[in-house]
Amino acid sequence: AEEKKKKNTNSRFSNLCLTTIYFPHSGYKENEIEMFNTEVSSYLANILSRRNTTHIIGADTNASIGNRLSISCEEKTQQKNDEHEFDSIHELVGPFGNPRISKTGKRILNIMREYQLRAVSSFFDNNNKYNTWLAPPQSATEARKAYQLDQFFIPKNQ
Repeated sequence: AEEKKKKNTNSRFSNLCLTTIYFPHSGYKENEIEMFNTEVSSYLANILSRRNTTHIIGADTNASIGNRLSISCEEKTQQKNDEHEFDSIHELVGPFGNPRISKTGKRILNIMREYQLRAVSSFFDNNNKYNTWLAPPQSATEARKAYQLDQFFIPKNQ
């Protein structure tokens, strides 16, 4: 009976899938960004369907996804057809992080919704040290603007 028990514990396994994704920056054409996002979506559908696998996705999104509060504020300014519609993004983006949201960031949020991916750093208070890039100033008197363009994602059910 003990031999059988050892066999069962040896047959259990878990995989670790580490993925890095470098998203196109704002200098790319709209159709190139769309094509890239389609390829990423197809890739994510493939890897996230694997069983017994822990997924960690590190991404240079070249986009700002905001935080839970900034997303809620932006949604309030847009007219919604159904005020009671539940948006899963509020479970996928936490209360912390740079509040800035970009046009390309909205596309990242849609990918997060589609694959139920959480932006992990947005769930931890890090004394406002979330920014990963400082933009060059537009003029000599302007300060550099800080952006959070890099994220780690994990599936919500993980």
